[in-house]
Amino acid sequence: MKFVTQREQLQQAIGTVQRAVSSRSTLPILSNILLEADSNGLTLSATDHEIGIRARLAVDTEVAGRTTLPARLLSEVVGAQPAGPPLVVESDDSDHVTFRCGRSELEVHGLPADEFPVIPALDSDTSFTVPQGLLKQMINSCIIAVGHDETRARLTGMLFTIEDGRLRLVATDTHRLATRSEPIEDIPGSVVAHIIPARALREVERLLTEDGKSVVNIDLTESQVQFRFDGVTVISRLIEGEFPNYRKVIPSRTDWTVTVDCSRLREAVRRCAIVSREDNRKLILKATVDGLIELRAASTKIGSAKDPIDDVDIQVTSGVTEPLEIAFNADYLHDVLVYLKCEQIKMQLTAANHPGAVKPVAEEDYVYVLMPMQMG
Repeated sequence: MKFVTQREQLQQAIGTVQRAVSSRSTLPILSNILLEADSNGLTLSATDHEIGIRARLAVDTEVAGRTTLPARLLSEVVGAQPAGPPLVVESDDSDHVTFRCGRSELEVHGLPADEFPVIPALDSDTSFTVPQGLLKQMINSCIIAVGHDETRARLTGMLFTIEDGRLRLVATDTHRLATRSEPIEDIPGSVVAHIIPARALREVERLLTEDGKSVVNIDLTESQVQFRFDGVTVISRLIEGEFPNYRKVIPSRTDWTVTVDCSRLREAVRRCAIVSREDNRKLILKATVDGLIELRAASTKIGSAKDPIDDVDIQVTSGVTEPLEIAFNADYLHDVLVYLKCEQIKMQLTAANHPGAVKPVAEEDYVYVLMPMQMG
């Protein structure tokens, strides 16, 4: 194998794929990146058997071939090459790889490409495209609610559903839930529901651009998902099992609708959260029918905090006259307020023992549900 490229090009491709490299496997080959040069360019691949990433880049191939190199070593070697001169990469039959750049020459030892696991391309009947910027936003808006308990694998992923011409993403750790749906052109008409690992979605989100014109191709089978965009392919296994019924969690009844400035509430929550750390992150929200909300937190070790917010629009159902007090996890509430960039949000509340919902005022397709904490 022999090809010529620029250091920056190769370095970027290495950075794209190396996050799929296994850090815990006892198989040395899974610590490596596969390099495959042909007449059309160079493909880099990495996998840990759960997620695989491929990146394609244009190079001048002089001799087609394949080899593998340890990901960390490859990154260090390429990053250490001089900037500017062409980088020549050449391997022999013993998988010894030589890097020549300017007057610099460096040789490293790899492993045979035949030992590298195959990352198959998906042949799917369920394929559709989504604007990259939109999918990036959808993942960002929901991934804050993904669970981290590996013993409950279903909750460590995000539900992707296709129904009635809309793509919906749902995530929950049972303490909170986030969901967003968007209409997608030419989306399959059949109902589809799969759980995609959060790790794969984080990698996809990291690589997607904000460009509203570029698209990502999504291919789904019963066991795998594939994302293809900008010369990059991310493929992942799906999580088996049944996702919780998210529709039952979203409040169907609302007695209080509190509309408040998002940044003002975010800063108040951030201040009170300092005190709430020693009380299981408990933050108490009090709302009155005359248009005032107050946040407070207390700790015997740290102290107390109180932050009233006036100029709030509060709508209550007929017959409600008494103030409402409800407790939430301060970090969970802060997470969604950090994500939301809108001017105003509305909180839909009912009682101290009922979940509350947070929504952007100008966007009905997103909802973030918070389970209440015990007041006592």
